[in-house]
Amino acid sequence: MQTKAIVLNERLAGRDHPEVAETYSSLAIYYHTCGLSERAFKYMYQALAILEVSVGDVHPSVANLWQNLAQMYCEMTHTTKMKSCMK
Repeated sequence: MQTKAIVLNERLAGRDHPEVAETYSSLAIYYHTCGLSERAFKYMYQALAILEVSVGDVHPSVANLWQNLAQMYCEMTHTTKMKSCMK
């Protein structure tokens, strides 16, 4: 159902529209929260690619996505360290 949002946004706004990037970003955060890191990073990088094309690579929204990516990597690292300590 979540990917249906992407399909609809792409149809309505176009593939390279910032709203589509926002949908990818939201899904990335959702999947990250669910522990599906591989899918989360795929969607976050897709959001970045779309925004860099549509608004440029020095736009505040692009910086925000880079910050989200860094946070995801940080949390993933801490989770991995935490799991190894629990063994």
